[in-house]
Amino acid sequence: AHMYCLNQLDLKAAEMIRRNFYKVIEDDEFYTLPFHLIRDWLSDSEITVDSEEILFEMVLKWVQRNPDEREKYFGELFKLLRLSQIKPTYLTRRVKSEKLVSSNEACLKLVLGAVESHALKGENFHLGTQVNSSISSQPRFGQNMDVIMVIGGVSEGGDYLSECV
Repeated sequence: AHMYCLNQLDLKAAEMIRRNFYKVIEDDEFYTLPFHLIRDWLSDSEITVDSEEILFEMVLKWVQRNPDEREKYFGELFKLLRLSQIKPTYLTRRVKSEKLVSSNEACLKLVLGAVESHALKGENFHLGTQVNSSISSQPRFGQNMDVIMVIGGVSEGGDYLSECV
């Protein structure tokens, strides 16, 4: 669609990819995409995935498909991951120990920063202070989808009303 300047089709296709990104990355053909497209999708805040861990594994798989050509892009793709959304145990056991991460000082600094962010987030939670709300600290669509909503109020008669949905 993009190649033939079919703008509406291009927009609809991109929206479908965003909504189904978790399925798109399961297809082997995804791993044949060039760097700039992988970078663009990772930069998109609206892609739907269950967890940032899945995106880390996706980046690894993409690089490992052609390591001689793609390892040079790992650092740039890695910095697009929202490491503060990855569980601290996964960060320290899986991410930090990955050769592509451990051999790259900039990547290691990002991991250590994310682990520190988790520690501070827990501390701030106990102190009741505000935590960082930058884009990289916010979950992507599809993450943290379990929600409990409580609606309440007071009736005209003074009775308290509430409903959990």
